[in-house]
Amino acid sequence: MNGVDLFVPGDSWLHRADPRLKLGLALLGTVLLFAYSNVWVQAALLALLVGSLAGCGIPRSRLLEIARLMLPIATMIPLLWPVFYQAGPHWFTVVGIRVTGWAVAQGFATAFRIVGLAYLSAAVLLTTDMRALLRALVRLGVPFEAALAVTIGLSYVPRIRRTYEQVTEAQMARGFDLGAGGFLSRARARVPILVASLVSTFRGADILARTLECRGFGLTDQPRSALYDIQWRRADTVLATVALLLVTAALLGRLVLGFGVHPLHLL
Repeated sequence: MNGVDLFVPGDSWLHRADPRLKLGLALLGTVLLFAYSNVWVQAALLALLVGSLAGCGIPRSRLLEIARLMLPIATMIPLLWPVFYQAGPHWFTVVGIRVTGWAVAQGFATAFRIVGLAYLSAAVLLTTDMRALLRALVRLGVPFEAALAVTIGLSYVPRIRRTYEQVTEAQMARGFDLGAGGFLSRARARVPILVASLVSTFRGADILARTLECRGFGLTDQPRSALYDIQWRRADTVLATVALLLVTAALLGRLVLGFGVHPLHLL
């Protein structure tokens, strides 16, 4: 893996799975995350996601990086939820705000859900090469131009961050102190760095557009061939079947038995 790539090479079952299966698993995982409001179920799903990614060889640094990026929103949601949702048994009152057990549980459940969605996206992006993802989108019926735009956009996310880090390091090497002053002063100090990063990114995008134009991109509507194509294997069929059965059982448990309906209690 290089500094400007989301993909983490590996040989785990998730790396070997067909990209279309990964997209389907991400969709099923999203359904599960939104089907349950119970805080313990959401915590278990999040732990399962993180454990699966760790078991597939994703470095701990990448997993912690996702957690660090999601920490602000994951912290704000449980703090603000009791302000707007006050149903359920009263626990205590803080600054005139009635805090209930249901509000606290649903606040944490929502935070776990959002972090879980981030790890679901990471499960696809960190284990799938962009070329394979492009072929998967085309095989699913997405026009080639749209699929290429999606994959290029995803590949530019780490590039923008890397460019920002390089400009920041260059400015700090020249003696530029980004930590001086208050919050507004530090924010203003980063504006020139952000502008320089965006200018560099736009220049790269312009070069990429010229490269595609020189190669005749968009001149024909003929189907495109691929040097490395994706193949649906028997193992993918088995994984898809098992995943569908597990998700169906989980949804039936919620709808029929009422499992995980209550914010705090499993049944």
